[in-house]
Amino acid sequence: MRRAVRNNGFNMLKFGLHRLPPSENRRVRQGFRDVSCRLLKESADYSPQTSADFEFVVRNLRLSSGIYRRTYPGRFADLDVAVNATFVEVFGNSPIEVHDWAASDCSVSAEWAASLWHLFPAARFVASDILFHLIEVSKNEGQEAYILEPDGAAIQYIRPPFVLSLQEQIPWYYPVNSWLASKAKHRLDEIRKILNRCQWPGDENAVLHFPPWTLQQVSLIHPRARFMRASDSRFEIRQHSVFAPLPAPSNAIRTMNIFNRGYFNESKLLQGIHAVFDSLSDGGIWIVGRTTEETRPSKNRASIFQKRGPSFFLRSRLNGGAEIEDLILSNLGSASRMVPDYE
Repeated sequence: MRRAVRNNGFNMLKFGLHRLPPSENRRVRQGFRDVSCRLLKESADYSPQTSADFEFVVRNLRLSSGIYRRTYPGRFADLDVAVNATFVEVFGNSPIEVHDWAASDCSVSAEWAASLWHLFPAARFVASDILFHLIEVSKNEGQEAYILEPDGAAIQYIRPPFVLSLQEQIPWYYPVNSWLASKAKHRLDEIRKILNRCQWPGDENAVLHFPPWTLQQVSLIHPRARFMRASDSRFEIRQHSVFAPLPAPSNAIRTMNIFNRGYFNESKLLQGIHAVFDSLSDGGIWIVGRTTEETRPSKNRASIFQKRGPSFFLRSRLNGGAEIEDLILSNLGSASRMVPDYE
């Protein structure tokens, strides 16, 4: 499959991936960075194949916030073991409610919930994030399409065989791609006006028609999580910001790979810390940290806090603890001199 056309040694244009090659053809798949988000619609049913396809497509999806949605199976497996053991110590066999904030596609939330239910069969599990779908605006039977966030932020323009980013500057040596992207951007105001007129029904599969345009939601929830939500009432998916307290306190909250200094300044991080504190019942557990992708294999650096009265008490660490542990302790925390650090 050709990805670029060359002239006199220079790439003149570059094609994107708008059809999924077989999963066994890894060389072709890995060679593409510009992958159509429309392909996420092909992962509606849960199976090993649709899960792999979903993970491949979402791997390079960058939102307008600059945050990537990439994740992978078993990412928090070591963390889940440590946290579940802490839950047994703290909660015994009591019924608990657990929240996983900034859960991205909710796949690792589903993995954690499944492991947690072996110890707490009655536990309620809520995975949340602020964005669970994109909007496809297409015409000519799908031969031309825009992919946008619900607020109108543009992600992609798709006109097979081209898949063009509307977020990044296209290099000068792809003049055809640049021309198509510039032309597409000039119509964004028209597309956004249509988007603002939409009244979405509760059905995630609804199709809205504004001739000549057709609008449809593109789910960013992993097939496994969608299946779990549909088949088990203990598992729920909600829209929620990590900077807002919950309407009612919960027993545990996990915030992995979101409260990072690379994403937010100290003022915003403190807002998130206070939101977590206000969302936990007394004695509740907070798991905070990030995955260190720069190491192979990757590791989860995390701190496990417990809310005690007016402060957070540091119970234990995994692989050195969270990078904002000092910020938490200096504002709302306390710690014993000897804090267990597990690897």
